[in-house]
Amino acid sequence: MPIKEYDLKFEGTTIHCYEGGKGYPILMIHGSGPGTASASNWVHVMDPLSKRYHILAIDMIGFGLSGRRTKEPYFDVDMWSRQAQFMLDRLSRGEPVGLIGHSLGGYMVLRLASNNPRVDKVLAQGAIGAKYKVNPAINISWNFPRKEAAFRKLYKYVMVDQSLMTDRFVKERLAIIRKDGYDEYFSKMFKGDKQRYLNKTVLTKAELKRIKCQLVFIHGALDKPVPFKQCTLRLADAIPQADVVRLANCGHGPSLEQPEKFLETARWLFG
Repeated sequence: MPIKEYDLKFEGTTIHCYEGGKGYPILMIHGSGPGTASASNWVHVMDPLSKRYHILAIDMIGFGLSGRRTKEPYFDVDMWSRQAQFMLDRLSRGEPVGLIGHSLGGYMVLRLASNNPRVDKVLAQGAIGAKYKVNPAINISWNFPRKEAAFRKLYKYVMVDQSLMTDRFVKERLAIIRKDGYDEYFSKMFKGDKQRYLNKTVLTKAELKRIKCQLVFIHGALDKPVPFKQCTLRLADAIPQADVVRLANCGHGPSLEQPEKFLETARWLFG
């Protein structure tokens, strides 16, 4: 069954969705860099997952092919949480459901799991959610690259395997970020001190305590924007049932850099 694309209306704008497959339902949420979207974040894993599960991947408001907010703040974790809850309710009306999230999306799925007992399995990839200081890698990730050279420099911080930075990959992401004034929108989303945005994504002790589902963190050992020891290890220490998969020679995106290991982990967790 091919993956279908469609848009849904939500809070005065639209959510772009990718849905396909049958079986256990899984909601997928991407990260937050320039040009990030479900189509690029999950390019190597979305189709294989749809052969085994019922997947619903979304572009968060202000990213990918979803619509944008008309008023600031454009960085709004509460609005993104409402969007994620809206999509979770569409995917699951009470039955068990799984979540996959990357980076900022990792924070979003952990927050969803803390508020929804029907979430029974979560795969968090390079997830933020612990308190740490902004580093050069995340600082450049939250600045708009106005030239191709700047975009390629950004991904030297993100990916260990630079062979993945194909001309097609660069072209597709640049096409997203260069359309319809997105440079101005993205720059306003992350304007000023980046630490204040990072601080908005720290899970509280109460939220961490409420996470009772099966949970696997998968994280690249060489992740620069979201360091493994500062993030996943701290989060896992606060969630007793959490398992941790640490991937050697991998940066911020296991699903891009080591998709087979990502898929093996997903199958192990989701069955």
